[in-house]
Amino acid sequence: MKPLLAVSLCLFLTGCPSGNRAIYDHQGWISVNSERICYSINKSEVLSSYYLESNEGNKQNIILSSGYQSVALSYPNSCFNITLKSGYQYEALYILDGVNYHYYFFIDNNWNIKNLGEKP
Repeated sequence: MKPLLAVSLCLFLTGCPSGNRAIYDHQGWISVNSERICYSINKSEVLSSYYLESNEGNKQNIILSSGYQSVALSYPNSCFNITLKSGYQYEALYILDGVNYHYYFFIDNNWNIKNLGEKP
């Protein structure tokens, strides 16, 4: 029981993006296309944490994560070349200019991107 408590406390104190979703209380937006996503397209904004997951296979699939290390990325370094799949929901959590954002979206089979707003 004590090791579980220690691990839980460690995750809480380090601010793990996927484990502490409640702090990401601002609705955000990221630029998404079939081969690239951008957390910011403004050179003056600084991305200090990022996380992206999908619900492919009805499980949590982490696609991108800055991990436990803080980063300092501005456009174009706040963009990542990745291939997302249509037909799935995605969750992006990120910190931009010190503000915690979330963006939940769905990509349909015609590559239309739908903002899902707040996560249920």
